[in-house]
Amino acid sequence: MSVYIRYPGKSWECGETHHRGALFMYLSLYHKNLDPGELPSAGDIFYPRDHGVFIAKFSPINEIIYQFKEFSGAVAQITFEPPGNIGA
Repeated sequence: MSVYIRYPGKSWECGETHHRGALFMYLSLYHKNLDPGELPSAGDIFYPRDHGVFIAKFSPINEIIYQFKEFSGAVAQITFEPPGNIGA
């Protein structure tokens, strides 16, 4: 399953392995036992990558798109949904 990210003012692009793993981790930790339509809370994720650790705070935008803010301050949207299925 691919993951897609979009930084402000840019188009959706394929995310890297650490983006995919971090989104899986966020959903597995914060998306459990929710009622239908209920969104998960925000949460900090630490996920290994080639040269260190990807550190980001994840939060929901809607039921298929999430946002993360990296430790560096960069903010992006992230989803497993193919961009053609999302719209603008």
